[in-house]
Amino acid sequence: MNATPDGRGTEPGLAPGGDLPPLLRWLGGLDERRALALFLGASLLLTLAAALSSDSVFQVDEYFQVIEFTSHKLGVTPGGALPWEFAARMRGWTQPGLYYLLARGAMAAGIHDPFALTRAFRVASGLVAWSALVAIVLATRAWFPARPWRPAVACSLALAYHAPYLAARTSSESGATSFLLLGLALLVGPGAGGGLAARAPARRLLAAGAALGLAFECRYQVGLAIAGLMLWLLLRGRERWRTFALAGAGLAAVLALGVLVDAWGYGGFALVPWNYLRVNVFEDRAAGFGTMPPYAYAGILLLTFPPFGAALLAGLLLLWWRRPGHLLTWLTAPFVIGHSLIGHKEFRFLFPMLAPAALGLLLLWSGPEARAGRGAALLRRLRALWFSRAVWALDLAAVLLLCLLPSSDNFGLQRYFREHGYAGRWVGFTDPLRAHGIETPFLWPRPLPPVAVVRSVAELARAADASPVPLLVAAKYPLPDGAADFLARRAERVFVSLPPFVARLNLFHWVDRADLTYVYRIPPALPGKTAGAPGKGRAPPRAATRRRPPGRRGPRAPAPAAPRR
Repeated sequence: MNATPDGRGTEPGLAPGGDLPPLLRWLGGLDERRALALFLGASLLLTLAAALSSDSVFQVDEYFQVIEFTSHKLGVTPGGALPWEFAARMRGWTQPGLYYLLARGAMAAGIHDPFALTRAFRVASGLVAWSALVAIVLATRAWFPARPWRPAVACSLALAYHAPYLAARTSSESGATSFLLLGLALLVGPGAGGGLAARAPARRLLAAGAALGLAFECRYQVGLAIAGLMLWLLLRGRERWRTFALAGAGLAAVLALGVLVDAWGYGGFALVPWNYLRVNVFEDRAAGFGTMPPYAYAGILLLTFPPFGAALLAGLLLLWWRRPGHLLTWLTAPFVIGHSLIGHKEFRFLFPMLAPAALGLLLLWSGPEARAGRGAALLRRLRALWFSRAVWALDLAAVLLLCLLPSSDNFGLQRYFREHGYAGRWVGFTDPLRAHGIETPFLWPRPLPPVAVVRSVAELARAADASPVPLLVAAKYPLPDGAADFLARRAERVFVSLPPFVARLNLFHWVDRADLTYVYRIPPALPGKTAGAPGKGRAPPRAATRRRPPGRRGPRAPAPAAPRR
């Protein structure tokens, strides 16, 4: 007899029971193969669109902690320009190493533009994430033997508005999510009853362990989920010792390889996972970026991820209560509880749990828990909310906006600077050489044009009056006092990082927190004529100008670090 995820033997087919929402009834009427092809195909197109649509990030760590590390091994970014984690040797090199191999291949084919390379990184990340999605949908089909749940699983995992967008990120969270789902899919397999096959092939178990190892190497916190999953294999899975030993061997092999990759990255031996734990937990460095109480993730899910967040939160609690022996419980509970006990919290830390939590919720909806017992009424209400037509109409609009428009954290200014660095003299209220206060050497034009940073409209006026060539002015929202009027009189706006109509929709003041940047072009001053600076009085000091010799690669003074973990 095959072991189910509960460790109790083969699960019987479970009818959904009760009155189903109209959308769920529609899903049940679809041909399964066509439904899977429709939803998974749409997810692939949206993921590729998100990868190609803009030079953006969800959170800046996915650039500074991954792409700039890759750039360092490509010989572009000096170690002194990397974030402080590089000196502490606490960031793994497996994910940057994979991008390094991709970059070397692209450069051998004649592709050297950093924005083209980062786009290739996003496409590759998206394809890996989509492959993991297909694998988990197909592997868990036997968990849902009754209609309409198989199409519902594909729809819920593939087209929830966050899924295609996050799949195309180069963040450690996205990489860990992809490999965690792939490892889970390889462990579950198409065995009877949705559990582990009685004699899963050794190569599949080794591959599952290797995928889990890659998830850990991308993001060490996923080790909590991997530990729970491996413990389930040992205590409740079929052929426990064989399964645990083979999966563990694949996991150990990748971890050993990760040590060698980290030594390559840092140029010497380092126990990087230990350094990460020591600095962030024992030395409590992560707390310096802000702390929250243990229950904070409940509020984060409710407020940041509506309306799915409320359902996932309730679903996780009900899954742990109603199915304590399920492998999804052993996977999710250690991760969520462990992160809740850590003071520093961010919504992105929960990304690896979104798909497993959705799977667990769908499992409850399709089983007897939604028909009787404590929590059944809540499950039915959540099911009606999740599958309401209004929710999925909003979801469709949200997924299109996320995948087709640039994020609020974007590198549009840096791209414009690279493409037009020699179109005139550059000054700015914001520095195009930096994003979020940190230098971005991978994106700079070579050789590097000088940039003057001005601190007032008077300084800008002086620079414009003295420039015999066009003046390109970099600025960030909100503009300094008087700058808007001066630029309206003297300049033409030639670039804005977000579509103007989006910038005008400043609901809840989100634009105030966005990375909204501009470039203005001021024509060269005519000989003998100056427009003069606004106001009277003593002339302001000259603009602070930073000039770097072309091709400089030496270390730079450390920049103020953006909050990260």
